[in-house]
Amino acid sequence: MKMNQPSIRLYYLIFFFIFFSKDYVHGQLENSEREFWTSVKYQEKLFEKFSITIEGQLRLNSFNKDFNKSHYNQSFFELESKTKLSKIFEFGLAYRSINKYNESGNNNGIPYKRIHSFLKSELDLNRLSISSRIQYQTKFRGKLDFSNQIKKYWRKKFEFSYNFKNWKLDPKLGCEFFMKKKFLMPKYYKKYRIFFGTRFSGKEFGKIDVKYLLEKGVKSASSAPVHVLKIGYIIN
Repeated sequence: MKMNQPSIRLYYLIFFFIFFSKDYVHGQLENSEREFWTSVKYQEKLFEKFSITIEGQLRLNSFNKDFNKSHYNQSFFELESKTKLSKIFEFGLAYRSINKYNESGNNNGIPYKRIHSFLKSELDLNRLSISSRIQYQTKFRGKLDFSNQIKKYWRKKFEFSYNFKNWKLDPKLGCEFFMKKKFLMPKYYKKYRIFFGTRFSGKEFGKIDVKYLLEKGVKSASSAPVHVLKIGYIIN
């Protein structure tokens, strides 16, 4: 049976409200960690095929049932450049400066740096958009010195979005895999993320992203899942 767009939107809203219902969320969050991420992002197209993005993000962490004993997990500033290679492919470089906080919400005094590069492809099929992204990142303790590398990851991300006609809250869903040492080798998988969300665009005030993420370690059976609610504001 072929479904029209109003029917698809209705199923989308029903799924959204069931997922975030009180009983479902309470069951899913037992014995897990919760985080709340909020960000502000500014994007500027400098040339026809070259753009930059500046982002600031703050992350709040909680280990109990409520956020009354929460603390700041980390904050960071990131500068990213993107170059359009073709109609489908895009290449990017980024630098991130990270502040870590302890359980009292105080800065631990040790800064971290991260650099990454990525190659992204995106295919538009009428109203359906499919994208994939391969990223390599290196994290440093203290200053940006390759002798102080503490983490290196390959990341593979898939995302699907659908543009409903006359509908402001188009859905996005996808998954991302984190791999150590070697790309696409199952034994080196460290963790994965599953996410879904939406974006609201306004002509006057920019864009607002709302996203839920579930993060889970692969190798350690005792690692608690991490549930994340992310809200971001994008300035055009």
